[in-house]
Amino acid sequence: MACRVYGKSIWEIHRETGHDRKTIRKALNQEPFAYRPWERQELPVLGPYQAIIDQCLEGDKEGPRKQRHTVRGIFLWLQQVAAWNCIH
Repeated sequence: MACRVYGKSIWEIHRETGHDRKTIRKALNQEPFAYRPWERQELPVLGPYQAIIDQCLEGDKEGPRKQRHTVRGIFLWLQQVAAWNCIH
């Protein structure tokens, strides 16, 4: 089938694209794929702090580039806040 469509074997298409040979066969046979659209995941631990983080990152857009919060800085801040909330 792949020889007729692209003039290449399924193995050659696999080596070029990196897709699995079974996936290539499904695509060539036009079988329906079982992919689901990505669903937003619940954030049970980060949820209470999500609004604060979003507000902080929105504020960073307005300030100078070098003064923006880093992921590590936000992580360390969350560790401090979580430790404070666990103690008190």
